[in-house]
Amino acid sequence: MPTWISLGFVSKFPINSSHGRQNVEKSPETYVLASVATGLETESKSTGRLSIMFRSSWRLWMIPDLGTDARLLAPQFDYFTNLGVLPSADHTRCDDLSQFAALMVDRWLFGKEVDTQNRFFLGGIGFGGLLALETALQLQSRAMAPAGVLLIGSARSHTSIRSSYRFMQALIGRLPSGIGRWRLARAQNKIASDESMSTIHRRLLQDMAQDFDWSLLRWQVRALASWNRHRSEFESTRIPIYQLHGRGDRFYRIPPVEDATILIHGQHLINLSLSGEVNRWIESILRDNELRNSQRPEI
Repeated sequence: MPTWISLGFVSKFPINSSHGRQNVEKSPETYVLASVATGLETESKSTGRLSIMFRSSWRLWMIPDLGTDARLLAPQFDYFTNLGVLPSADHTRCDDLSQFAALMVDRWLFGKEVDTQNRFFLGGIGFGGLLALETALQLQSRAMAPAGVLLIGSARSHTSIRSSYRFMQALIGRLPSGIGRWRLARAQNKIASDESMSTIHRRLLQDMAQDFDWSLLRWQVRALASWNRHRSEFESTRIPIYQLHGRGDRFYRIPPVEDATILIHGQHLINLSLSGEVNRWIESILRDNELRNSQRPEI
């Protein structure tokens, strides 16, 4: 059976990590106490209320979903002190995600925008998860592989992308800019309504739809349509892949039972609609890797 999450929190480590199929359970009350003991109190940017931030020695670099930007990760920025969004690349020089990832890595190394000498994870939301996987391959080819890749509402194989989603995005990408932005905003509003998002997050999605670079969106749509990687290409690298998915995701199919943690009431943009559960899932991965790293004998 897959791992289901309702009110509590259950984390399943990836099958291709050194953990095998270990389960760790934690109640919401335990989580709050642990966070207060190890976190940093700060004012939340998205709510204005005091919140607890999680410190980690692991850097987490994230990539937002198609048609969105760094603002999509606002609930994660409110919680993780070592979170960053990967700098982009010139999409006009790329034909597919692999080339785009290669240009991104070239830019980081040349401009020293990303520190790859210290421990770090890559991650992505939806389309951003596909790009995170491609980026991990590029980094591994240069002997700088990440400690793991976190996929949130995403896929590790082209067969997991629903054909209806590819078609819908391709249709939006063919529209003129003005009409396309209106259609994208409607689609984002439908997602927000289906996932019972707060007014703040609804407005956030609307603003991103209006502000997004339309030529980049057109390229993202083409890249999504042409992406044909299979999971074996990533699992052969032995880079741990951690996957969190909403059971009601209409864009990406629910992963095989051995691969992912499933949020019962989640849909696609779970990092917004169920940010508490998503943040706890990320935290459990970072904590576990810190623990394993501290237990390694010194050479």
